[in-house]
Amino acid sequence: MFNQHDCMGTKKTYDPYQMCKPIDQASPMVTYRGQPLTTDVARHLLMRGSNYRGDWFVALGKSPAFDCFDCQYFYWGYTPDQAMYYHADYKIRKSNNDTRWQSSDFVASEWPDMVGRYNLTAAKDHGLFLQEDWRMVAADESGSPPAWVAMYYCGGAPGVANAYEGALVLTPDGQAPTDPKAKALIDAVFVKANITLKCDTDNSNCTGHPKPPSMSSAIVV
Repeated sequence: MFNQHDCMGTKKTYDPYQMCKPIDQASPMVTYRGQPLTTDVARHLLMRGSNYRGDWFVALGKSPAFDCFDCQYFYWGYTPDQAMYYHADYKIRKSNNDTRWQSSDFVASEWPDMVGRYNLTAAKDHGLFLQEDWRMVAADESGSPPAWVAMYYCGGAPGVANAYEGALVLTPDGQAPTDPKAKALIDAVFVKANITLKCDTDNSNCTGHPKPPSMSSAIVV
């Protein structure tokens, strides 16, 4: 009803990026280890040194609508034809105190003419078409693969006239960075963007989580 028939009459005219921070306020990182950030280096950071998939946990987040779910596994990867995707599995707390696993799938591509920025689209995420702008605003420079990346995103669902934004700190184990230099860098980029990370995710009990996507069962959205 919303995607195909546009029952709210907003799909063609709605600006899904209306909540996005200006690029000079929430800007993708432009250097890494003292050198200009390149497309290959940015991909290397997202993929954690892998040629096909980078596995992350959400450690810190901004928006309770999405960022703060427990045990949120993030996967940035490539399909066999080298198309980029993003897949997430996360735990939903039900009203009866039980839990269930939910997933999201997006097609991802580099933003034209800007390194470290990505265009994400989901044809049917929980029934809705979504468009999002993701920016890698900071990353660990102490080792390889990186111990963390910080990301800002914004977007919307035109079919229901809903715009949103969020921010995440991703780590391999779901634990927030403790190094003072890392914490200062993360704080600085989000203070500049006027963003407060409001939630610490609970990654203490993630048993039973779905298996990560594989090359043989590549995500097609």
